[in-house]
Amino acid sequence: MAENLLRKTWAKLESHELRLLLDARIGGPGQFDGRDANPNKFYLPSARASCRVALTFRDKKIIAVERGPAFDAVEWQKIADEIENASVVGPPKVGRGYSFSSFRVPGSWCGLRSGVQILPPAPEAPQAPVEMAAHPFILEFPIVGAPDDLWPITNYRRMREHRRLTLLLNVLLTARVSFEPRRSEHFWAHIPASEATGGNGESRWLQQFFWAPLGAPVTDALSPSPPAAERLATHLVYCEQCHGDRSHEVPGATERFRSFFETYAPGAALRKRRSQMYELRSGILHGSTLMQMDEDLDFGWDPPGWNERELHTELWSITRLALRNWLKNPPGS
Repeated sequence: MAENLLRKTWAKLESHELRLLLDARIGGPGQFDGRDANPNKFYLPSARASCRVALTFRDKKIIAVERGPAFDAVEWQKIADEIENASVVGPPKVGRGYSFSSFRVPGSWCGLRSGVQILPPAPEAPQAPVEMAAHPFILEFPIVGAPDDLWPITNYRRMREHRRLTLLLNVLLTARVSFEPRRSEHFWAHIPASEATGGNGESRWLQQFFWAPLGAPVTDALSPSPPAAERLATHLVYCEQCHGDRSHEVPGATERFRSFFETYAPGAALRKRRSQMYELRSGILHGSTLMQMDEDLDFGWDPPGWNERELHTELWSITRLALRNWLKNPPGS
């Protein structure tokens, strides 16, 4: 049986970061060999005679690293020492990225304990011409940097934390908060006619993508707040309490779903209406039904589709309320 080069002391090393480290130190892009028979085996920097190490994946984790024909023991020892000595951990940094809010963000906010900062978009950033839109803002947050020659790891940590914090803000804030998906889709979009041109406008095949001036995506310190910036009214105090604290676990088992809402969002909806929300959620979760809009049966104002939309909106509102209350008073506190 081939020796697994992974050490038990590396249990806390995230597989994504290990993969980036191996790509930087051993090379890539990597290659499959006989994928039908070995769909979870991947060879670096390529397969067969030039392979230095072979990676075995299970789900999304690397569970084994094995020697290849071109294995270099000295090279591997340097990599092992780098991991053992925590050399992939560099100085603290500040990650930056654009997120989007259902409200415009004209001012700034900074969490003194969390190190999270919200800033308005750059003056040159594109702006939506209507209020009901996804309005850009800059999110800054602390991350652990990696050495300069391991920029892909630093950037991965930036993207991971940006996504995590944006999802968290979507729960904690009144506004809907989102981020640009990494896999941009193409779709048909209608460009309305202007008063000058008249007509019916035109349809274009466009890519979902946003770009605006940002500056460095990783810096050494938070950006200074704009001199005359309006301070944002804050529902953000909860972010101070939970950022970086992962000791709590939101209950998610089906049988506890109802009791969770009855405990942390009591009286937020009538019992009958709440039962309809549970039924909708349960049907989607267990695959026994789909929402009308997902079956192309939702034509806008028809009662079944509209009622489902309202249920979904109400359920989301109650979910955010319950999570806020849970963060303020978690079980056992």
